[in-house]
Amino acid sequence: MREGMHEDQRVSTSVFRRPLVKLVIVLPSIVGILSVGLPWLILRTMRGREAAAFDAVQTVLSAQRRYSIKHGGRYVEIECLAALQPGCGERYIDPALVPSALAPEGYERYFEGLPAPADGKAAANELRGFVYRADPVPGLAVRYYCGDETGRVCANRGRRVEVVAGHCALQCDEELPAVSMKP
Repeated sequence: MREGMHEDQRVSTSVFRRPLVKLVIVLPSIVGILSVGLPWLILRTMRGREAAAFDAVQTVLSAQRRYSIKHGGRYVEIECLAALQPGCGERYIDPALVPSALAPEGYERYFEGLPAPADGKAAANELRGFVYRADPVPGLAVRYYCGDETGRVCANRGRRVEVVAGHCALQCDEELPAVSMKP
């Protein structure tokens, strides 16, 4: 011990007390943890968005089925399912499922209805068929979803599900669990 210094005033020569050495040892550890954890977190977030979009498609199909059972096999505009228009009656879905600029989970939603024949039996907002799509915002998810009045849910990776003659295309990357549309 140096002269004039007390025991508790010693200068430490430990390697870990030097800031540069700490940085050289700790920084690679942090980078290593992030390189493993960050891609996993991004993938989990993407899969969560995709699951929410798939659930939205199935919810709309189920609501249309319930409406159809009560109304002689006809379907209805999505705004009526959410009871957002006067005279629509019962609410079948949350208004958040109505297509808007951007859905909370990073998907754009689209609803297309096939008008009911003018036979005098259908109300003005009733349909003979419909298509409900959920298309991801680029970079937030990769699966595109489409469901129609057949109860079929179709998904494509990286490309939109085509709508042909008012129905989801027959060819798609994945056929997902369908919703029974029969009473």
